[in-house]
Amino acid sequence: FVGYAVGTTSLGVLADRYGRKRVVVPVLLLYTGITGLVASSTSYHQFLLLRGISGMLHGGLQNVTHVLQAELVPPKYRNACNTVKEGMFGFGLSISAVMLYYITSWRLQFVLLCVLLGLVA
Repeated sequence: FVGYAVGTTSLGVLADRYGRKRVVVPVLLLYTGITGLVASSTSYHQFLLLRGISGMLHGGLQNVTHVLQAELVPPKYRNACNTVKEGMFGFGLSISAVMLYYITSWRLQFVLLCVLLGLVA
């Protein structure tokens, strides 16, 4: 959670300074790449470092996209849009739980996550 907190703060400042769209796209691409690198980590320390960076990027994406959504969606639809966005987080956790049950290789799990993130990016 330290990485998440650092990412939330630092990427929020960058998004305020340079623009949210200019920050979200490269961070999403970087997050996808780092997730792929986690699957190829060769030591526990490398795994922890990459997961820390991944947490920073995820924390920043979560908050920057929330603010971006508030700016782009008309006030009348913000609650519905936010409900769907946050609901997708829970849906993703549910899918992850099912995936963890059937796919026991943690490396393969990160590769699949990287592919899914690549489709979104």
